[in-house]
Amino acid sequence: MKKEYVEELATRLIEQIKSNTAPWQKPWKPGEINKSFPHNATTGNAYKGMNLINLMSKAEVKGYNDPRWLTYNQAVKNFDAQVRKGEKGTQVHYWKFSEERIKKDEKGKPILDEKGKPKKEIIKLDRPQVFFSVVFNAEQIDGMPPLEQTVKKVEEWERQQQAENILKNSGVSIRHIGGDRAYYSPLSDQITLPERPQFESADKYYATALHELGHATGHHTRLDRDLTGGFGSESYAKEELRAEIASMFIGQELQIGHDPGQHIAYLQSWVKVLEDDPKEIFRAARDADQIMSFVLDLNQEKTLENTESFFKSLDESALQLKPSLAYQSLLDITKDLGCDVAITTNKNKVTANIQVSEKSDFDITFNKSGGIVISDLAKKPLINHFTSNEDFDSALKKTIQAIQVVTIDRENNSSSQFENQKMIDNEQEAIKNTFSTLQNHAEKLGYTAQVLLNHNDEQKSYLVEYYAGERKTDVTSNILENGKAMTFVDGEPLANTNYTSDQNWQEEGLTQSLYQDFVTEVSLRKSKSNDSLSMNDNKLVEAANKIVLLSQKNDYFKFEIGQQFKGQIIDDLIEESKDQDIVGIALPKNQDENMILSRVGNLYNITVLDSSNNKVSETEPVLKEIALEAFFQNVDFEETIKKFTESLFSKC
Repeated sequence: MKKEYVEELATRLIEQIKSNTAPWQKPWKPGEINKSFPHNATTGNAYKGMNLINLMSKAEVKGYNDPRWLTYNQAVKNFDAQVRKGEKGTQVHYWKFSEERIKKDEKGKPILDEKGKPKKEIIKLDRPQVFFSVVFNAEQIDGMPPLEQTVKKVEEWERQQQAENILKNSGVSIRHIGGDRAYYSPLSDQITLPERPQFESADKYYATALHELGHATGHHTRLDRDLTGGFGSESYAKEELRAEIASMFIGQELQIGHDPGQHIAYLQSWVKVLEDDPKEIFRAARDADQIMSFVLDLNQEKTLENTESFFKSLDESALQLKPSLAYQSLLDITKDLGCDVAITTNKNKVTANIQVSEKSDFDITFNKSGGIVISDLAKKPLINHFTSNEDFDSALKKTIQAIQVVTIDRENNSSSQFENQKMIDNEQEAIKNTFSTLQNHAEKLGYTAQVLLNHNDEQKSYLVEYYAGERKTDVTSNILENGKAMTFVDGEPLANTNYTSDQNWQEEGLTQSLYQDFVTEVSLRKSKSNDSLSMNDNKLVEAANKIVLLSQKNDYFKFEIGQQFKGQIIDDLIEESKDQDIVGIALPKNQDENMILSRVGNLYNITVLDSSNNKVSETEPVLKEIALEAFFQNVDFEETIKKFTESLFSKC
């Protein structure tokens, strides 16, 4: 993580701690919705952890009263609004802990599945990658719509019932004694509180109890934090910082208020901790997030009981697929792939909402009848038939991974693209020229380029990623400070290439790499089989789709292999048709004419008909293989796809 980012944030928070204005030091009353909690204006999602503290802190410094934040691009694209000239943004950061890669054998070759596609796997990164984005407060932007209150108020009885459920479900013993002391003992794993009547209100009682429960989550049987330090020690101050930030988070979620007044004694200790190690505030915010999640999850125990009961009844009538195992797989797979899951249970169904990224979520519904439905991003049914639990697991993984490939990197990267472009513009001429060369050449080939600061290298460099529409390719380029660049496919450089400043070599390397990606995309492209078509027709539509895709990339046809690849697809069609009785097959030659293959004795000829089925021309009879080659070489494959599509619709 960038040193200047960490130090600027820590320095700002230290000054606020000294003046008692840090985010977790500001109180609010029970039943109040703290309107200072930041959220993204486009997605509506609340910022979490260190990003939340950072934006609350910046709002305090700048005097912003609007909790909405968004990137420059989000303001322009979603609100037709404009950041005012001279306004400076605030950096936020995102972590990437895993990535999808092609699975390879011991010789480094891709491992293929039963369909010939390269298998992919989610790899946990040895060193998590951090990405930065720049956001602006709504008050820095002209043209933003008025702020609307979207957080629903929690009634007094409801918030107190939730708090009571959490305490009961925690398993932590609570004793009440006279006096004014409230504390947690790790040794006995017990919370001590004053008697309930001593508290000014029930909300204050629960706020205090949940603060101590935050400490209790550090027990070695729970989140296992260091709870060994005594009052006044550094470790004690660190733990109190975590509990206080978590209390702020929990107070907002349950709307029980937040009263940090009793923790003024820790101010100097917190200042010293952050001055000695600025990164400690990032670790504290991370742990506070974990504390909040652990505590709030305790309120879900009753929901879990209902869910378990629901699946138990489904399993009793299940045959090949066990719904309870599918549900457990859902929880395991989403956790492994870094997705948030929200479960809703009623007597007729259990719905799991899976949040893949800030903008992308989908539902999986388990019906009382035993059916399971995976919906798409528009909440419309996508897959509703599974032959086994393994089939469900595979479909779920592919659905999540497909969304991740298309959206996550694009969301993270696009939000910071404007600022990264500015960084490139400010760099020395050699870097600017190299990126311009790669960007312009990629656009000529039908791709778009995005630049990121490469945080993995010891020396400063820029990572360029390439997209085919919304699909992120496996092609990247690395630009060094001296302007030299090299292009990689799936992390591997092309044979006999190295870093170069020669523009022609840079373009040639990028061309070959993107062409390799393109050929892979075409060769692996599969059309969804349609039951209304014969097997041969399905193969024809698949081949047509590949050839049309090739035709859309005319730039690649300057390569001999491009024409060879198209020829190979046609050769495969011819080979498959040799032993088939395809007499009478009619395919479009163009928009107005069709071709029909006919048998003349032991030979074959091709007849061309106009739109009224009048004969336009006819070839001399030839051997079947020669006729097939002439037939498929003259087919208009775009019109072929239209023909089969229209015929399918006409049957509906």
